[in-house]
Amino acid sequence: MLRKIIATLPLVLYSLFIIYLSSQSNLSVPNLGFDWQDKVIHAGAFFMYGIFLRIFLVGALEIHSRKAHILLFFAVGCIFAASDEVHQYYVEGRSCDFYDWVADTVGLALSLAVTKRIMVVTEGKRSIFAKNKEHQ
Repeated sequence: MLRKIIATLPLVLYSLFIIYLSSQSNLSVPNLGFDWQDKVIHAGAFFMYGIFLRIFLVGALEIHSRKAHILLFFAVGCIFAASDEVHQYYVEGRSCDFYDWVADTVGLALSLAVTKRIMVVTEGKRSIFAKNKEHQ
């Protein structure tokens, strides 16, 4: 039970953080020196969201089926990103932007690819250690 709470808490807290930021009328962001910097910020924010979402899917829901995991990952992530954009439509000084949603989705896809690669590398190391223990 504690494992499931620990796997759920980061996603819930980060989701609330995104909602809080989306509720701000005047959100000042750092100037990175190029025109579409807000898209990079969106992708980065949802890259982190994707990491927490993967932890939740595996740790709390215990979804290990590759197809189910990817389907739920993109369904939950893209719906949350779309709802965030719709929410911003109703916040004074903010707007609903399709390309922000696209950037969010790119961030999700990148987090899925990176975490998958990390899992492959760590699984490979575990199997190497297991083989070394067998030979001792």
